[in-house]
Amino acid sequence: MRISELLSSDFLDYYQVRKGDITIVSQLIRRESFDMDDDMSQTSFVKEVGQGKLTIIGNKECIEVVAYDEFFKQIKKPVLFVSTHKHCDYLIVSDDTMENFLIVELTSALGGTYNLKKPITNKKTGAIEYPGGKYEKVEVQLADSLDTLMAVPTIKKKIDSYHRKICLMGYKIIAYDDEAMRITHPFQRYLAVEMAETGSNGAIVHNAKIESFGFEYRRISNEATFSL
Repeated sequence: MRISELLSSDFLDYYQVRKGDITIVSQLIRRESFDMDDDMSQTSFVKEVGQGKLTIIGNKECIEVVAYDEFFKQIKKPVLFVSTHKHCDYLIVSDDTMENFLIVELTSALGGTYNLKKPITNKKTGAIEYPGGKYEKVEVQLADSLDTLMAVPTIKKKIDSYHRKICLMGYKIIAYDDEAMRITHPFQRYLAVEMAETGSNGAIVHNAKIESFGFEYRRISNEATFSL
């Protein structure tokens, strides 16, 4: 069974979610290269190369891309489950070869990576929720998504069978529109050291929780490309 089928059946059964209220948004992709974006207001979250937040190259099969964020947002009950589980944007799965299982979160920042580190406050309480900024938030979202998926026995069995298992942060740095801000906050391109480490696979970042499930955690700018 494809991961989308397991989500619509076993996942919902395991977490006691009513199936009638949930739909799965997914696409089968055969393109050799494409971009991903998290703007679901558009007709497709799969874009032409150069138009999204993450560029993927080297696809040689039919892969399934599941909009996990859209799936999870439809779940309203149990309330405790929804309130205590963070979730990622996408799952990218290569079923033909059982090579890749990617858990993906996309984000962006103005000016430079320094704004990816800017602390994030809780909109309701005003308290700092993520002292490490988007870097920290994305790690939590990816780790929680992995934890949630691996708790379902049939999904865990499927994921364990893949050769290459990665939690991936894809990010885009956007230049300021305001001229004064561009002068005082120059556009910061992809960090040279991280770019050198990245190549077409993303820079490896240590995360104990993610690694405990047999996954790697990697992050990559849209200035680079991620190779399947």
